[in-house]
Amino acid sequence: MVKEADVDISQDAEDTQTAGWILVNPRILIGLIGVVACYGWLFLMLGTSVFFPLADPEGLISGGAHLAFVGGVCAALAAVWWLSDALVAHRMTHFVIAAACAVAGTAALWVLRGQPGLLWAPSLVAGCGFGFLSPLYGEYVCLFFHGSLRVYVNGIFAAAALACVWLLFISEALLFAFAALFPLVALGCYLIVMHLFDLRERSRASRAQSDQRHRIVWRSYLATATSGMAAGYAVGCILSTQTVHDWPYIIIEVMVSATCLLLLYDSLKTHRVTESVTMRWFLPGSAIVVFPLVFVPEPLVVIFALLLLCGSFFPTTCSLSAVCKHIVICDLSAVRAFSFGRLMSFLGIALGMVLAFAGFTAGSVAFFGPLVTPGSVVVFMLLVIFSASFVMTEDNYPDEKRFKRVESDGGGRSPSPRARPSASWTRP
Repeated sequence: MVKEADVDISQDAEDTQTAGWILVNPRILIGLIGVVACYGWLFLMLGTSVFFPLADPEGLISGGAHLAFVGGVCAALAAVWWLSDALVAHRMTHFVIAAACAVAGTAALWVLRGQPGLLWAPSLVAGCGFGFLSPLYGEYVCLFFHGSLRVYVNGIFAAAALACVWLLFISEALLFAFAALFPLVALGCYLIVMHLFDLRERSRASRAQSDQRHRIVWRSYLATATSGMAAGYAVGCILSTQTVHDWPYIIIEVMVSATCLLLLYDSLKTHRVTESVTMRWFLPGSAIVVFPLVFVPEPLVVIFALLLLCGSFFPTTCSLSAVCKHIVICDLSAVRAFSFGRLMSFLGIALGMVLAFAGFTAGSVAFFGPLVTPGSVVVFMLLVIFSASFVMTEDNYPDEKRFKRVESDGGGRSPSPRARPSASWTRP
């Protein structure tokens, strides 16, 4: 017997697909606002020093706080992946853990702003909050936007980037208060939609079923980790040389927003930015962009770092939409599959930030000497070249055509997704 909650969710999803990508259903729009706030929170935590107002001149304390946030995200995503069955069965407990970590971490960042040496601890807790919350929103996107995943993923990134632009127009005294609204809005919106759609009662694949249907190959995770490493390296270079109110941040915000809007336009009109195309161009391109960092003076580092950051949005959004599509096609446990895919991305971000902080922070250069900067660049380029030798050989993410080809060749068992009112895929 079909549950009433399932009927409501399917009807809402059908209304969304009928209306195109512009939403008219206010209940679904609440969740979309929450997703945008969640990723806006991530952009602010990773790409700015707004949550760390007393960053030290040498960059060691601020860099450590940013790395602690990424470490917290990785730990939480790993926990969600490992405990997926229990967390799906106790959704309210999952949400309460995310809310407790996010609120406690953000509040402690404000309370401890006069003790910069302790900022890493609340940053770690805040990272756990994001790591627990993001798989819930990943599942929400798969449930309601499965007909146009690329459009919605790119739209979410564009809206989050535009929301962060308001930092440029707010006084320094109000920066933290503005940034703290993002996690609060993300938590509040999910609590509302969890009640509206009764997501706790939604039936899902178990851990064993999901792992059996899982078809993403290891090259896909390598590509995801490499794009994350590029983003982390770019962010680390920017954080090592800039603060929120430096004039280059105006260019950074404008360029990041323009890149996300370009991706949104492509997903709506041209459809040229695919996972395979972006990785074939992005990997060698990132090495070309990073190589001049060995020679350029410090004021110009931000320019090449910005180019690398904007380029990293192409494979990052592609991998995010691809893993969501894979969840829908193969009827996976969304919480489990999404958390593992994002874990690979944040492990790459952590590695990239470590390399950038080691090569460009004033404290690191003073301790290790001037050769640490070219060493950082060389190690990054070697890792990119290593990844490119595996990733650029073929398309990495499975899709409907590949499923049909495998089935016609007799080369495997096709997945068995649930029937859903979506025009974007058919049962293989």
